[in-house]
Amino acid sequence: MYSSGVSGKDGGCRSFNPTVDDINKLQEAREKYVNKCLQGLNYLDKTAGIELDFENGGQYNLGIVNVNGLAIEGKLKVSTAIKNSENSQYVLHIQCDENGNLTTDTLNKIKEISKLDDYQEYSDYMQNMLINMSTKIQVGNILFRFEKMTDASFKVLYTVETDDLKSFAGVSGSVSMTLELNVFISKELQGSLVVDETKVVAKATKCALLITVVVAAFKAIITKLPDILIFVFA
Repeated sequence: MYSSGVSGKDGGCRSFNPTVDDINKLQEAREKYVNKCLQGLNYLDKTAGIELDFENGGQYNLGIVNVNGLAIEGKLKVSTAIKNSENSQYVLHIQCDENGNLTTDTLNKIKEISKLDDYQEYSDYMQNMLINMSTKIQVGNILFRFEKMTDASFKVLYTVETDDLKSFAGVSGSVSMTLELNVFISKELQGSLVVDETKVVAKATKCALLITVVVAAFKAIITKLPDILIFVFA
């Protein structure tokens, strides 16, 4: 990815070999981008002390969070490759004006993704979370994908990526990160839920964003969680 041709009187082509400083700057730019994303998803503390390996597609287990009948297993994948919204159900293209503020189109898309009619307080929280992350990184795409695994488990994937690190950190390059959340519903909680595959997929964005809210602020909403889940899967 670092090769470039230089023509001249020598009539040949020589490769450009990046210096250690070049490589370090690109690594720092990628880490900065991923950390801003994880900060917006409330998972930054889970990667403390981890050296991220972008060139080799590093994968990292972030542990399990148990929340009132839900076991949420987090995994992080980082890469230099761009997914280009492949297989994603919802895509947010981040756009900012000359002052660094999110454009009206971006804000409207965030509102559309975040909307939960019957739970306005959580809609507001999710909207603020996406606005915060989008404002921090300024460039790139946020992709959502949802997969049902069984009647008692599902997978939520957030991919955030950009091929314009130059605008973000002054270094040419690309970066992609995927936060995978595997959610397992306990037998006790299953008794109060009726999970229908068609309805679950139709509620993909609501599930994805709601799980992030649960991880970030479960103490505040723990008593309401069963009712919220019934709403999501209804």
